[in-house]
Amino acid sequence: MNYEFELKVTGVKGHCRAGHKEGDIMKVSPLNAGNLCGTAFHSVFPMLLALNMDAKLPWDPEGNIVHSACPDLRNQMTMEIRRIPVEPSEDSPYAGRMLQSK
Repeated sequence: MNYEFELKVTGVKGHCRAGHKEGDIMKVSPLNAGNLCGTAFHSVFPMLLALNMDAKLPWDPEGNIVHSACPDLRNQMTMEIRRIPVEPSEDSPYAGRMLQSK
Protein backbone atom coordinates (compact mmCIF):
# COMPACT_ATOMS: atom_id res chain seq x y z
CA MET A 1 0.00 0.00 0.00
CA ASN A 2 1.20 3.52 -0.76
CA TYR A 3 0.43 6.48 1.47
CA GLU A 4 0.42 10.23 1.43
CA PHE A 5 0.68 12.18 4.66
CA GLU A 6 -1.09 15.37 5.59
CA LEU A 7 0.17 17.26 8.61
CA LYS A 8 -2.10 19.78 10.31
CA VAL A 9 -0.92 22.23 12.97
CA THR A 10 -3.45 21.84 15.79
CA GLY A 11 -2.01 24.44 18.15
CA VAL A 12 0.91 26.74 18.93
CA LYS A 13 1.79 27.67 22.50
CA GLY A 14 3.83 30.85 22.43
CA HIS A 15 5.43 31.94 19.15
CA CYS A 16 6.68 29.48 16.52
CA ARG A 17 9.95 30.84 15.11
CA ALA A 18 9.36 28.97 11.85
CA GLY A 19 6.05 30.81 11.38
CA HIS A 20 3.76 27.78 11.65
CA LYS A 21 0.23 28.72 12.71
CA GLU A 22 -2.74 26.74 13.97
CA GLY A 23 -4.70 25.42 11.01
CA ASP A 24 -1.69 25.18 8.64
CA ILE A 25 -1.86 22.03 6.53
CA MET A 26 1.06 20.60 4.57
CA LYS A 27 1.99 17.47 2.66
CA VAL A 28 4.96 15.60 4.13
CA SER A 29 6.55 12.19 3.67
CA PRO A 30 9.56 10.31 5.04
CA LEU A 31 11.46 11.70 2.04
CA ASN A 32 10.11 15.26 2.05
CA ALA A 33 9.59 17.72 4.91
CA GLY A 34 7.37 19.90 2.72
CA ASN A 35 7.10 23.32 4.40
CA LEU A 36 7.61 21.86 7.86
CA CYS A 37 10.63 23.20 9.75
CA GLY A 38 13.50 20.80 10.36
CA THR A 39 13.00 20.63 14.12
CA ALA A 40 9.35 19.62 13.85
CA PHE A 41 10.13 17.22 10.98
CA HIS A 42 12.79 15.59 13.14
CA SER A 43 10.17 14.90 15.82
CA VAL A 44 7.57 13.41 13.42
CA PHE A 45 9.97 11.46 11.19
CA PRO A 46 9.90 8.20 13.21
CA MET A 47 6.09 8.15 13.08
CA LEU A 48 6.04 8.93 9.37
CA LEU A 49 8.45 6.10 8.72
CA ALA A 50 6.48 3.63 10.85
CA LEU A 51 3.13 4.63 9.34
CA ASN A 52 4.60 4.39 5.86
CA MET A 53 5.52 0.76 6.61
CA ASP A 54 1.89 -0.09 7.56
CA ALA A 55 2.39 0.29 11.32
CA LYS A 56 -0.71 0.44 13.50
CA LEU A 57 0.02 2.27 16.74
CA PRO A 58 -1.79 1.03 19.88
CA TRP A 59 -2.97 4.51 20.87
CA ASP A 60 -4.57 5.04 17.44
CA PRO A 61 -7.28 2.39 16.96
CA GLU A 62 -8.19 3.63 13.46
CA GLY A 63 -4.57 3.42 12.35
CA ASN A 64 -4.49 6.55 10.21
CA ILE A 65 -4.14 9.53 12.58
CA VAL A 66 -1.39 10.24 15.11
CA HIS A 67 -0.46 13.31 17.11
CA SER A 68 2.95 14.77 17.80
CA ALA A 69 4.56 17.93 19.11
CA CYS A 70 7.55 20.11 18.40
CA PRO A 71 10.30 19.65 20.99
CA ASP A 72 10.41 23.40 21.80
CA LEU A 73 8.57 23.36 25.15
CA ARG A 74 8.28 27.15 25.47
CA ASN A 75 6.81 27.61 21.99
CA GLN A 76 5.40 24.17 21.41
CA MET A 77 3.52 23.39 18.23
CA THR A 78 1.18 20.40 18.25
CA MET A 79 0.45 18.46 15.07
CA GLU A 80 -1.93 15.87 13.69
CA ILE A 81 -0.55 13.50 11.07
CA ARG A 82 -3.07 11.82 8.80
CA ARG A 83 -2.11 8.77 6.72
CA ILE A 84 -4.02 8.68 3.43
CA PRO A 85 -3.96 5.44 1.38
CA VAL A 86 -3.40 6.06 -2.34
CA GLU A 87 -3.15 3.87 -5.39
CA PRO A 88 0.43 3.21 -6.53
CA SER A 89 1.59 5.29 -9.47
CA GLU A 90 4.71 5.64 -11.59
CA ASP A 91 5.46 9.10 -10.19
CA SER A 92 5.31 7.92 -6.57
CA PRO A 93 8.51 8.77 -4.65
CA TYR A 94 8.73 5.06 -3.80
CA ALA A 95 8.20 3.67 -7.31
CA GLY A 96 10.95 1.25 -8.24
CA ARG A 97 12.75 1.59 -4.91
CA MET A 98 12.04 -1.82 -3.43
CA LEU A 99 15.08 -3.55 -2.00
CA GLN A 100 16.21 -6.51 -4.03
CA SER A 101 17.80 -9.53 -2.40
CA LYS A 102 21.07 -10.80 -3.84
